[in-house]
Amino acid sequence: VTIVSVLTSMIILNVPLTLVTLVMVALMLSITMRRMMTSGSFFIKQQKDLGAVNGYIEEMMDGQKVVKVFCHEGEAKAEFRKLNESLRDSAYSANRIANTVMPINGAMGNISYVLCAVAGGALAAGGYLGLTIGTLVSFLTLNKSFNHPISQVSQQANVILMALAGAE
Repeated sequence: VTIVSVLTSMIILNVPLTLVTLVMVALMLSITMRRMMTSGSFFIKQQKDLGAVNGYIEEMMDGQKVVKVFCHEGEAKAEFRKLNESLRDSAYSANRIANTVMPINGAMGNISYVLCAVAGGALAAGGYLGLTIGTLVSFLTLNKSFNHPISQVSQQANVILMALAGAE
């Protein structure tokens, strides 16, 4: 509801600045989708690695006497380290990429704001399209209000991807 009402208000205030905002939002969504696809594959790998680690631990605990009798403690520890490092690497990669989505969207929202401010300032100074400084200030407020929910939805999409990877 917020996005639709803010978009409608932006169109009423100034169509060219609305187009600038929409282009920036499209770019923001494109970058977000690419980041989410990359992090999604790492979240799936993380869940597979977690299953391997848990399975190995359970297997070693159940066969603890056999491991001790045949002196395989060192080999069991080495295999565990290998599985655990794979889990650490996939978890690090998934979270590193997923945690960059919000700052990237914030930066893209700020760039959108600046572009609209510069373009709007030029339009207002030249008196083009009937844009005034007051209208520009109102539009810039709407620009922030439009970008913020989109950034929030993008961040929530990462949480959904992580949950879907866990369900797989």
